[in-house]
Amino acid sequence: MNKLYKLICVLCIITLIGCTIEEEKIINNDSDIEKEVEVVRTTRIKMIFRENEIVIKMLDNPSTTDFLKRLPIELKFEDYNSTEKITYLPSKLSNDNASSGMTPQVGDFAYYAPWGNLAIYYKGFSYSSGLVLLGQIEEGIEKIELIANNELVKIEVISD
Repeated sequence: MNKLYKLICVLCIITLIGCTIEEEKIINNDSDIEKEVEVVRTTRIKMIFRENEIVIKMLDNPSTTDFLKRLPIELKFEDYNSTEKITYLPSKLSNDNASSGMTPQVGDFAYYAPWGNLAIYYKGFSYSSGLVLLGQIEEGIEKIELIANNELVKIEVISD
């Protein structure tokens, strides 16, 4: 009986080790898939005005997806509250599954759902209900304030 008990214990240990190794392989494969999906979903846009460009890394949410479908587009921006540059879209974006609001920081590119406008922040601001983050500036943050009132800005997807 003692030998049978030891044999059963050894077989159980071998089985557990085999399961652990297989589980580790599955986890590693899943994380590789997630990384590939993340890379595919990363989209950058650029805002072009006069001789200036601002590059924005977009987030993955329904509002962003709806916005990206409308590009390329030309929109007139204006200064708002000495904090942000804003423009109004021809029609509102989807805000399905959007957060209830956010506290914007310098470099945030956002959509203000109640008014249907885009905002690009050159100063931080307090929490705003209905504000949805679309992306964040990667390059050209110092150029936001250079956008003149009623200046036409072209926005397009950067192709890889």
